[in-house]
Amino acid sequence: MKLIKIMIACFIFTLALTFASCKKAEYSSRDTSGIVPEPVIPEPVDPTLVVFDNCENATGWDAAGGASLDPSSKKEGENSIKATIGGGDALRMQKALAQPIDTKLTKETGQLIFWLFVEDAGKVKLSDGQIEVTSSGVPDQQEFNWPTSALNPLQTGWNLVKLKLADAGESGGGADLSKINFFRIYMNTTAAASPAATFTMALDAIGFSAASSTPSNFVPFLNCDVFDEELWEISGGSGKLDAVNKKEGAGALFGKTHPTGGYLHMKLKKALTPAIRTNVTKLTGQLSFWLYLDKVVPLGGQIEITSSGEPDKKEYNWDPSKITGLKPNAWNLVKLNLRDAAVSDDGAPDLNAINFFRMYLETGEDGINIGIDDIKFGAIPPPDDVMFDNADVKDGWETVGEPVIEISSPRAKQGTGFLKNTIKKGEDFMQFIKNAPAPINSTFTESNGQFKFWWYISDVSALKADGSIEITSSGKSDEKESAWDVAPLLPQLVNGWNQITLDFDKSNKTADGGADYKAINHFRIFFFTKDKTHEDLMTGIDDLKFVIKP
Repeated sequence: MKLIKIMIACFIFTLALTFASCKKAEYSSRDTSGIVPEPVIPEPVDPTLVVFDNCENATGWDAAGGASLDPSSKKEGENSIKATIGGGDALRMQKALAQPIDTKLTKETGQLIFWLFVEDAGKVKLSDGQIEVTSSGVPDQQEFNWPTSALNPLQTGWNLVKLKLADAGESGGGADLSKINFFRIYMNTTAAASPAATFTMALDAIGFSAASSTPSNFVPFLNCDVFDEELWEISGGSGKLDAVNKKEGAGALFGKTHPTGGYLHMKLKKALTPAIRTNVTKLTGQLSFWLYLDKVVPLGGQIEITSSGEPDKKEYNWDPSKITGLKPNAWNLVKLNLRDAAVSDDGAPDLNAINFFRMYLETGEDGINIGIDDIKFGAIPPPDDVMFDNADVKDGWETVGEPVIEISSPRAKQGTGFLKNTIKKGEDFMQFIKNAPAPINSTFTESNGQFKFWWYISDVSALKADGSIEITSSGKSDEKESAWDVAPLLPQLVNGWNQITLDFDKSNKTADGGADYKAINHFRIFFFTKDKTHEDLMTGIDDLKFVIKP
């Protein structure tokens, strides 16, 4: 009994020592903020992610050089799938699934996503290759595809690739996204590998997920990282790749103006395959690239893109003399709006199939070094409309009789009111005239501008096929005037409000060349009724403005 009491006493003493040793020491804190650091929470898995292959097993993979597991270099899980070529220049990895997957996505909402490893990005020829998914189990049937140029900028090592299904090309009718069972990527190196100079590529974590609604900032066209003499022609045999004086990627293309002609051209020798889907429109698109000149001189010539695979057919082109602010011995970012481009005689190019580029520069001097890098397409916002007059006040307006402004009228199309008047029974004529207090720059050109306004007619059947709509830069009618006849509009008019849209390039010009669209200061519309027996005919105009042609 005594022994037990001694053991209990020892236990209590030991327990007391333990509590004492665990007591927190009292120290003044250096952090008096009272903010407790938040715990690190792992990023949640994307709930829309559907795995095609997690690359944890080499079974089913077919690759140039053979496919194998690589546990030493991976991005997800325990392994990646790699392939190493030891001869030739063809890089290829593909897999067909025994059971298809349902991505649960649409072409409008989904994207293909995977990790891609390349041993040396500077040795990859992105201008020739493709990424593909199909629901046929084989390539080129029921397929969505993207050009490998979409991988630009490609970095040495691992690259996270996201390719929107909405940007994909189609072959054999396009893939069924509920039955995807095949993936392939193929491209070439710039030089043949050998057993002594091999090249490795790898893949990891291939799947599909919902794409962001935010559009890509740009679409790569030509990255200029390789001087491929089968693809590029640079005049005078002066073409070279400069891996030091570059702006983006692995290098830039350079040439010298012709030794006797004072010009330089850089162009594709053949159509780019596959063609580039730019994801822009003429209204919102822009071609951009970096341009280097060791001496700035006045430029002539032309810059061209086409979907015909050759110059002067299905082409947009720009005059380089309009490129201003160039600095010598420096890279200059050139931005060319598609809406400002001239169009070839056979029509505009297909912006979903651009496959040709040429830059022809006339300098008038020999031996000037010119470089180009990172040619791409980007989206820009459409230009703002330019108001001629909102018709909310009657000041400065001239019409037949006394005009009436309806303020805060529910019948106004824009703003607080509109300008209205009535052709009374027994009359057959109406006009609205406005001289602007100062000339208005529409900001648009003959080829891309429109004049737009709302026109109200209470009874269209009473109108006669006669009259005119006019804008001028002379401050009056019939001088420096661009005009449109009323008659062609009548079949499309309805009783009530009609939005009238008039192309600058379809206007009738006065003998002095028509209106200067940078200095419009006069508007007139006049029209007639068929006779004077009609009932009172209400007319009105509202929201007169200049807009860009879609």
